Amino acid sequence: MYCKKCGAKLHDGAKFCKECGWKLPEHGAPSANTNLEPGLQQSGNQINTNPEPRPQPAAAPPKKSSGISGKAIAMIVGVLILVGAIIVGVAYYTTNASGKKKTAKDGDEVTEEIEPKEQATRTLMVYIVGSNLESGGGYSAYGGAASRDIDEMLMADVPKNTNIVLQCGGTTEWQNEKIPDNTVSRFSIENGKLTELETLGKVPMTRTGSLTDFITFSKENFPADNYTLILWDHGGGIPVGFGSDELGDEMDMMTSYEIKDEIEKADIDFDAVIFDACNMCTLEMGMALKDHAKYMVGAESYVNNAGIYYTNWLGELDGDPSSFCETIVKDYMDAIDGYGQVGSMSVVRLDYIQDVYDAYVDYIQDVSDDVDSGYYADFAKARSNCGAFEDIDSVDLIALATAYDTDSAADLINKAVNAVSYTDSDFPYGHGIVVYCPYDWYEYYDDGRQAFVELGYDETVTGFYDRFISQELAYLGDDYVEDYGGDWYTGDYTSAVISAGGNAGVYDLDVIETDYYYAVELTDADWESISYICQTLSIETDDGENIVLGQDLSAQVDSYGRLAMVDPESWTFINDNIAAFYCVDYYEDPDTGEWAEMGYIPITVNGNGAHMYVYYDDDYPEGTIQGYYTFDFDTEEEGDILYTFEDDDEIDLAYKVWSDSEDSSGDYYTQLGESILYSDLELGFYDIDLNDYVTKGYYSIYDVYGSLYMTPIEYLGSNDNLL
Repeated sequence: MYCKKCGAKLHDGAKFCKECGWKLPEHGAPSANTNLEPGLQQSGNQINTNPEPRPQPAAAPPKKSSGISGKAIAMIVGVLILVGAIIVGVAYYTTNASGKKKTAKDGDEVTEEIEPKEQATRTLMVYIVGSNLESGGGYSAYGGAASRDIDEMLMADVPKNTNIVLQCGGTTEWQNEKIPDNTVSRFSIENGKLTELETLGKVPMTRTGSLTDFITFSKENFPADNYTLILWDHGGGIPVGFGSDELGDEMDMMTSYEIKDEIEKADIDFDAVIFDACNMCTLEMGMALKDHAKYMVGAESYVNNAGIYYTNWLGELDGDPSSFCETIVKDYMDAIDGYGQVGSMSVVRLDYIQDVYDAYVDYIQDVSDDVDSGYYADFAKARSNCGAFEDIDSVDLIALATAYDTDSAADLINKAVNAVSYTDSDFPYGHGIVVYCPYDWYEYYDDGRQAFVELGYDETVTGFYDRFISQELAYLGDDYVEDYGGDWYTGDYTSAVISAGGNAGVYDLDVIETDYYYAVELTDADWESISYICQTLSIETDDGENIVLGQDLSAQVDSYGRLAMVDPESWTFINDNIAAFYCVDYYEDPDTGEWAEMGYIPITVNGNGAHMYVYYDDDYPEGTIQGYYTFDFDTEEEGDILYTFEDDDEIDLAYKVWSDSEDSSGDYYTQLGESILYSDLELGFYDIDLNDYVTKGYYSIYDVYGSLYMTPIEYLGSNDNLL
């Protein structure tokens, strides 16, 4: 398939052309270039079965808590900063009119007199904190995301009565040769060209006053009847924030209330504030912006690849903001759909956000009354099954009110529906706006709580979460209270802890042996407190090693109500090979039964370690590939940027290996099977027959109090003999 405008070759399913912008945005991403880690060993073996297609995955218990994910911890602590070398240069650059870079000393400013423009219909201000999304964190093959978006802007047919002003910084290296490295520069877009206005030197764009200064500069030099603001970079809602600046402290991101303060100081109202960043469409961000903007545009979830596609909607800047805001959502969702990826994007009316907040306060009062009356476990279990977006501690507002129903829930749902004027989401738990609901990341509640305080939240909300997180820490143990309990820690929860069976910990489960398999007996009370159950599966080889096929939320229960240690009924396949699949999140709607599951498969991409992320739901029962994160098989550290596969990428399946031998050097990873070109790769979820293999495995059970219960590793029985 080829583009009708420029003749460029298009990927199957593409919606826009990468080369000329004709109905197709550029959403490609370079491949990783790290070397294969020493922990990965090569093998010529291959695991094959004859799978039968299955219309949908087997039913699973409630989702896995995002608090267990090692990747999630890296995301919160590392704030989506790519693991790798950071280029620290002595020289900094500015750009002359020819586009060639020249050196300037640290702190120098290259500024020319700027003649203010005449009054326009609209000025669009684009605040680009390039971060490692542009530089690649020191690896040039990774970067260029901001430069690609700027190219999309340059291809737009911008109305003549519209100004576009950019501030570009936050990164050590720009792929666009007209933008100087290691500094902050301002540009305008005129007649499809990037024109430099001034260079500010090495100024972190996330420090206090930087955003205010840019807004004020744009307003004074590009006056207009209407203003729109774009904030471009990493995001993570609460407690993470927005913007990771390589020219300053990458951990020092802007909070919702800091963004509010920056806009207030600039004394300006926007038609729309648009976030080209992950997880920023939150109730808290809406409350921060409600007095300064009509619309908020952003994603509840992560933002895929190159993010928002700019070419089309910039041509609508002389029109109604609700119209071009909807175009942003439509183009973004069309683009990722063309690549088989999932995501979300919403337009929120901020004149309705106060109503949502008021209804939320009433809802939390109901929840607070219940939890204070002894129903902690009920709310915690509902909270753990609200779906998760990229391991943040926020959940969809409507999903929360649906999962835990109260007298005020219906009103909250109605208010949220009214405020979300336009939304599109591939997630069954995505309805347009998320809310900070601390639970998984209790260790960061101090930071998250500060948002409640700074935004002037009602004591009903702050007081409830103080007590809820205090009780959670009490269940986890005294060490957790000492380490993470702040001045807000409240009360003595000794009786609650005792009634729940003591402080959380790791416990061994006793198993019984039936005629066909091992089993675990659980009481009704046990089942009530279970958050989720996962099964780890392996195949034993002739030399006593065990090839691990992953860990999925798959529980087999026999007719006696026992947890049966038998082979799973279904598993993930790549080109008819059993893949090693690890579930990281599962959601099931309590009313409709809609479900969604996200997980990863260890692979190598062109010889480099990686995790291929796959997504399943009712629309994609056999799964769809989202991209890959880099992965170090030796240290088991995962990167932070989701990359898109190219058709000619060479894929090898990787598996962890356990060894029962006493003289073994320990666990390691191995490759099995033949290499597969990504263009030939087929993902599936099928019925599986493991009767020809010797299988071993164990169950891990997590309860709402933070305890982990594990069975011994046992030989698994056949599911054909399930009693």
